[in-house]
Amino acid sequence: MKNARRRLLALLANGLAGLSIVASAWLLGPTDDDLLTAALLRSDAATVHGKRNAFVALYVFDRDVPEAAWEQVVADDVAHVNAMLSSDLAVDALTAFADSPYQKLASLPEDASFLCESGKPNCLSRVRTDPQRAREVIDGHTEHLARGDRLSTLDHYRSDLTPHLSAPLQVPVSSYFRLLL
Repeated sequence: MKNARRRLLALLANGLAGLSIVASAWLLGPTDDDLLTAALLRSDAATVHGKRNAFVALYVFDRDVPEAAWEQVVADDVAHVNAMLSSDLAVDALTAFADSPYQKLASLPEDASFLCESGKPNCLSRVRTDPQRAREVIDGHTEHLARGDRLSTLDHYRSDLTPHLSAPLQVPVSSYFRLLL
């Protein structure tokens, strides 16, 4: 009986010690690191490290939008999509650029089996089956390749779209990687 009491007291003491450790984190308040992290999350995306956000470049990646107009075109489209999100209307990922005068850049041909594909074997043998056609496709996508090169000059990605399950995930770069390979 004496042993059982000691075990019960030891168990209660350990439980109270554990609870006090957990409660001390709440009682002490946020640390300097917590405050810094919260401030960074609230900061304006355009001022993160004073560099350019890749969101705009990726948003217009597959559209024939002159670079001088990127910021304004994306700002207008983001405002439109965010307004739809705030009104609880479902936003289809294809609504971006729905009424835009800017056309899509050339896409890969339907049968692009002669190009490399990430994760697929025999890359060189695929290109060697029709090197002239592969060269023509690559030459026809110089704007995609140039835009991909420009992505390396950007420092971060932070979406300007309101976080929402219906918000479009606008990152149309998949065909770029096939050209790059």
